[in-house]
Order: sequence, then C-alpha cells, then structure tokens
Amino acid sequence: MKKSPFRALLAAVLLTAFAAGCTLPDAVLPATTPTATPVLTAAPTATAVPTPTPEPEPTPEPEESRLARAYAEAEALLSAGDTVHAAMAFGALSGYGDAAERSFALWDKIAHRELISAGENHSVGIRADGTVAAAGINFDGQCNVADWTDIIALSAGTAHTVGLHPDGTVVAVGNNRNGQCDVADWTDIVAVSAGTTQTVGLRSDGTAVSVGTDYDLSGWRDLVAVSAGMGFTLGLRSDGTVIAAGSGVMGQCDVGGWRDIVAIDAGWHQSVGLRSDGTVVAVGFAKVGLCDVDGWRDITAVSAGEIHTLGLRSDGQVASSGENLYAQMNFSGRGQVAALSAGGSHSLWLQADGIVKASGSNKFGQCDVADWIDMRLPASPEAEE
Repeated sequence: MKKSPFRALLAAVLLTAFAAGCTLPDAVLPATTPTATPVLTAAPTATAVPTPTPEPEPTPEPEESRLARAYAEAEALLSAGDTVHAAMAFGALSGYGDAAERSFALWDKIAHRELISAGENHSVGIRADGTVAAAGINFDGQCNVADWTDIIALSAGTAHTVGLHPDGTVVAVGNNRNGQCDVADWTDIVAVSAGTTQTVGLRSDGTAVSVGTDYDLSGWRDLVAVSAGMGFTLGLRSDGTVIAAGSGVMGQCDVGGWRDIVAIDAGWHQSVGLRSDGTVVAVGFAKVGLCDVDGWRDITAVSAGEIHTLGLRSDGQVASSGENLYAQMNFSGRGQVAALSAGGSHSLWLQADGIVKASGSNKFGQCDVADWIDMRLPASPEAEE
C-alpha cells in the first residue's frame, strides 16, 4: 500500500520532538480525564451518653427493729378492738418475747374448740382435769387416749383422734394409713379437726396446716376456723367468708357465696355454716334432709354428721335434720345442752352440769358414756372478758 506524504511528515516531526525533549501541544496529545483527588471527611463524633448513677439500695431494717415494730402493730390492733387480727399478728411473732403467750390467750377466747366429739363409731370427750375419755370401736387404736393429759381441744375422725395441748402442740392416735396422725412436729396450733383421712390444724397466725390426704391449703390465710370432712376441708376467714378444698361431688364445697358466717362444720356429705344472726346455711347431699336448715333460728353452734345435722339453740334446745334411722336425733332426758356433736350414726351432747349423754347406734359401744360425769364445760362469756 502507498504511504501518504502527510503521514510521513507527521512521523518525522514527532521523532524530532521526542529527541529534543520537547512537550507536545495539547492539540497533538490525546485528551485525558483528570483524576479527582479524594477529600477525606472526618467521621462524626458520637455524643457521649452519661451513665446513670445507680440508686442506693435501702438499708435492711434490723431484725430486732422489725420485730419490735410488728409487736407494736399487734398491740395497736388489740387496742382498736380487733381481737382476731391481733391474735394472728402476735401469732406471726411466735418466739419473740411474750407474743406466743398473748396470741394463745386471745385464741382461747375466739377459737372454735371441741370438748366432745363423735367420730364414725367412737366418741371422745375432755374431762375437767384435762384428761380424755373414750368409748366405741378401737380397731385402729383411735380410743387409746388414756395417757393423754392437759388437753384443751380434740376431734374424732373416721378412725383416728386428735388432741390439742395449751402450748400449741398436737397428739394423734388411730388409723395412720394416709399419714393423718403425723402431727408430732406441729407447733403454734390453736384448733384441730379430724376428717376421714386427713387432719387439719389452725395456726396462731391464721394459716392452716394439714397431714394425710393431700388438700393444698398453702394459700389459705386470715383463718379463724377449720373443719375436716369426708374428702374435703373447710376454712372460715375473719371476714365471714368460707373457702373449701377437696371433693365437692355432692356440692359440699359450694360455699363461695356464703357471707357473715361465724362457725362452720364439715360432715360426711354436707357443709354447714352458722350466720351471725343465728340462722344456718347448708350445702351438699340433700336427699335425706341433711341440708334442711332454712327454718332454724337462734342457733349458737352447728355439727354435721354422716346422715344428720344438729344445731344448738340459744335456749339450750337442739334442732336437727336428716335421717333418724338409729334414733340419733332423739334427745330424750337431756338437760340444758352446752355443746353437741353429730357422728356417723350417733350423737353426743354435753349438759351444763358436766354430764355427757348419747343417742343413736351403739353397735360398737360408742354411746357408752354413762360414766362421763365430770367433763370440761365451755368457757362462759363472762369468763372470756
């Protein structure tokens, strides 16, 4: 191919220029894009967040100071006339000064404590000297109370018996297949109740403890009475309401609507409550008239048995409902009644003269109480002041 004269001339010029170290004009050199110099930007400075100063932990109140303050609060309750909560407050301070003694002295006035008690087929009662009399079946040793002394309350269950000492300790004999007699470590107890396979105690601080068939009573508070029945347990609160735990298949635990209650008793198939106005309410198995208490008036105490229910009137007479198959509701020859108890198929009543009478089935000798003639009587209202 033939070369162009212009190309030859341009090549000669370039060679000459490079040889002379000359800089070519921009028109001759190919255009280049200038490289931008990066600009360094300083990172923003983070604003420092002040560290909060922790609040100082409160200094724990010295134990002695706390106890002294609680004791003063208990005294204030008592001065204000709130005997029940004063008893509980002193009871919660057991071991501090004379708190336990003061609590027990108050509970002596307000606790419901049985002096006679009818079980399924046995009977027990406290003599004037604090020893215990027993009659009836002894197959499980439930009548082995001859060595008991200094007893202030007791309760007969289906096949076991429980007793309370004035120092708040408890004794028990009889059927222990479910552990219902394992009460040796109980302390600060102010009332007891024996059921079929359980025993329940009321502590001086208003809580409950139980052994035997497991009914969870751990959340029960502010109690003034407890009662163990057949497969269920009742608790009476200081505000007059009632709580229940256990089997309620016959409606015996339907006590949530009860109000203004001052005494309770759990039977085999029914629950009975005494109102402050002397009327009575009952729930549970009603086919045999167990709960026919609507017309009762002027009642001061109630007791629930297996097939009958009893009420003590203010005039010392007795009201009854249920089946009378064994003449357990026949109170012939009775004097002024001071206390009563309904059992499996028999009844006990304590007269104002300290004599105990019984009616009903005597198949196992549970009514053989003819020699119970010097029994402890309930404290009179005057004595409690």
